[in-house]
Amino acid sequence: MRVGHDLHVSFAGIHLVHENLPGKSLPKAHAPEHVIYIPLRGEIQVGLDGKDLFCAPGRLVHLPPFTEHSFASSLKTGERLVCRIPSSMWQELGSDRLDVCAMPVDGLVREILFHMLHNPETELSSKLAEVFLKVIAQATVRVKHAEENVASVLENRAKDDRIKRAISWMELHCSSKISMNDVAKNSGLSVRNMNRLFSTELSVTPLEVLTKIRMAKAYSLLSREKIGLSSVAQAVGYEGVPQFLRKFREIYGYSPKAIRLHAAHMMR
Repeated sequence: MRVGHDLHVSFAGIHLVHENLPGKSLPKAHAPEHVIYIPLRGEIQVGLDGKDLFCAPGRLVHLPPFTEHSFASSLKTGERLVCRIPSSMWQELGSDRLDVCAMPVDGLVREILFHMLHNPETELSSKLAEVFLKVIAQATVRVKHAEENVASVLENRAKDDRIKRAISWMELHCSSKISMNDVAKNSGLSVRNMNRLFSTELSVTPLEVLTKIRMAKAYSLLSREKIGLSSVAQAVGYEGVPQFLRKFREIYGYSPKAIRLHAAHMMR
């Protein structure tokens, strides 16, 4: 889609907009529906009372109905999806209440929304809308119970945008072998200043944050994927299973096997 042009579609009661406008800025306002922002290229900043949510591609921001907020996108690139979901649809789903949060976006969500952008009149629109809402609802459960929201919780506490950017970058690259030098470079800080800011604002080190993000992702994979421990370890940036297991027990207090047994019991 050309820069400066928006594409609007509605399907099964959900309103979807594909925006491609860098540098967009909107004053504080609110909507009567649930609003979901999904950046595709470039970063967005959602301003709330007393805090800002910083969100990069690979994540989404959810706002409950009537949440007053401002909006700003990065100057160079600004492609994103904006989804408005009626409260009635959310209530019919029987999902837990979802508060303001930023969290990882499921690939299936993007696939469904892009399909609906190009095929809004499909006979499958109601079914796709149902799947889309269920995927979002399942993500909220992981946020609450699997601690997958550790990054957004810390971002919400942080005041300095460079810390928010560092946390977001770590979440996006937690599957790779990264160093604190990499994190500092991509957040516009020296390692020394980054450590100082994390300690001052969050009372943790950047390495501790990276470990928590990795373990939260591992928890999610163990809960919903049938893959081996070595694959899980590699998916969260660990080359060896022993080191991964040691860190996992350190964070959660029990083994990955216990997570899988619990997930299997919940699926019965």
